Amino acid sequence: MGIEQGEKTLKVKVIERTWRTEIDSSYGGVPVITAHREVLKIADGEVISRERGIVVQRSLEELKNADDSVKFKNKTVTAVEMAEYFSAFIDKWAGERTASDVRMSDRHVAIGVAPKA
Repeated sequence: MGIEQGEKTLKVKVIERTWRTEIDSSYGGVPVITAHREVLKIADGEVISRERGIVVQRSLEELKNADDSVKFKNKTVTAVEMAEYFSAFIDKWAGERTASDVRMSDRHVAIGVAPKA
């Protein structure tokens, strides 16, 4: 049993946002971008509610066949350019890794043991 402490009126800010983005580029498959959306309710700077929203998914084939673009910071960017930007950054980051950054799956390959899928 709780002790009732009265009621409080809060100003609630509602935000819909992407909380997770996945890029599936399995060998031999068609690359797919998946974005998971959520609705946040925020009061006094604190998240008071989080609800999972829709999942948006596009394959690279769909992006290539669509004239899809957005205007961002006074620059128009196509979906294909966005995918190319991601690829360039990932290549850059992979090149910056040091020997101590090698991931476990890389270690398996290095010693001839294939990681489990």
